[in-house]
Amino acid sequence: MTLRALSLTLVAALSLAGCGNPCVSLCEDAKECPEADVATNCEQACESVKEGVESLDCLSLYEDAVGCQAGFDDVCAPDESCDEDVAAYLECVAEACVANPDNTFCG
Repeated sequence: MTLRALSLTLVAALSLAGCGNPCVSLCEDAKECPEADVATNCEQACESVKEGVESLDCLSLYEDAVGCQAGFDDVCAPDESCDEDVAAYLECVAEACVANPDNTFCG
């Protein structure tokens, strides 16, 4: 998964709120946004991202970013309150992929 695809997956995942897995909830809510990919299997996408970020030792930063954005009222128009969390997560992934380019999550 490319870093851009990872970012888009994260944004989709971060757009859901609710019970259970906040990533899945965010992803499902994001399907109502304009130009959303309604065919996304949110449980599968979230599990894939989780496994990938775990392999890069970025899981806690991913969870911080998802947890922060799970609190948005409108997932289609998030504010900037989580920008630091998202940036820290994406920086962790980028650095880990530079250090470990053979990781399947980085491709």
